[in-house]
Amino acid sequence: RLEFNYEDKSNRLWHPIQHLRREFKKPLLASAGLVHQYDIECAAPTLIRQFAMMRRDGEYLELPAIEHYLKNKSEVREQIAREAEINGTSAKVIINALFAGARIGRGNRFALSHLLDYDQARVIYMQENEFVTQLRADIKTCWSYIKDKHHERITKLKNGKTRKAPMAPKQKWGVYFELERQVLNAVREYLTQTNNPHFLEHDGWNTKNKYRDWETDRKGVV
Repeated sequence: RLEFNYEDKSNRLWHPIQHLRREFKKPLLASAGLVHQYDIECAAPTLIRQFAMMRRDGEYLELPAIEHYLKNKSEVREQIAREAEINGTSAKVIINALFAGARIGRGNRFALSHLLDYDQARVIYMQENEFVTQLRADIKTCWSYIKDKHHERITKLKNGKTRKAPMAPKQKWGVYFELERQVLNAVREYLTQTNNPHFLEHDGWNTKNKYRDWETDRKGVV
């Protein structure tokens, strides 16, 4: 029976194989019969959007930029990469980081600066890009529904007074990891119930058997 022992840390399941480069990891898993690969498509934007909707009891939330990105993610990344003169991977990382509150600026205090090569022109492009501006507004709307008293931070001002501070990026990543783990737990339970050997990653999984029709399994025809 094919099983893996994971380290459960920070709402994620960790295994040394996860750190292998793709060109080595894929054939290694395939050699164990785990040839089918799946993941949560556009994981961070999808889960954060869905969670914000849940906080509104499923009531539709108008998020045009996020909706556009989910439907056209490759085209959006390619356009940003081309116009900002960066690679596609950097464009993807930047967009995902925005969902956790990353700011765009130049200098070491801005975590995304290195992806823009600390170039002022690239920074200005990202700051003034119409789509990115609307996307950041949509993300802000999502977090306005997600945050609650559990996420509140109190900051002490120089005059001795206090004020509520926005959620820190670390807190937002924590919420995302919780959502991601809920999905992974459901997938793991399903794969176990259907006797499908698997290897789990943070937002994806490899399986021995191809997924059968979810509706068929749900009805008990296994």
